Amino acid sequence: VNLFPLIRQLGYPVMILRQRNFALVWSSNMMGAMGNQTEALVLGWFVLTLTNSPLYVGLITAARLFMNPLALFAGAIADRVPRNLLLATVEFIVAGTSLLMLILILSGVLQVWHIFAVTVCAGLARIFQMPTV
Repeated sequence: VNLFPLIRQLGYPVMILRQRNFALVWSSNMMGAMGNQTEALVLGWFVLTLTNSPLYVGLITAARLFMNPLALFAGAIADRVPRNLLLATVEFIVAGTSLLMLILILSGVLQVWHIFAVTVCAGLARIFQMPTV
């Protein structure tokens, strides 16, 4: 049995990573997705620690997902503006909301409504991520 053709076929998905631009886009998307999921996990944990209320954890999660139906309109907007500019703007806004959350935490004035407001703002920005990528 000649396994070489089979091994060679299995290597094709990895060969695409030899293309520098594709590897950069792919790794950037993977890092962004991991950051997004980590943020969701930490946000839920932080809200639970702050309030000791599973209801608030669910509401924060719902606030993160509430904006998803608006992505239909975001796609139409993304088709009409330069995608690299839109994606840079989205990433800047999301980074800004993360920085705002950090400042609120470190200053000791963070309340649950702050978390909701920042989550909704970040969610509004994130709906433009998928159509631009």
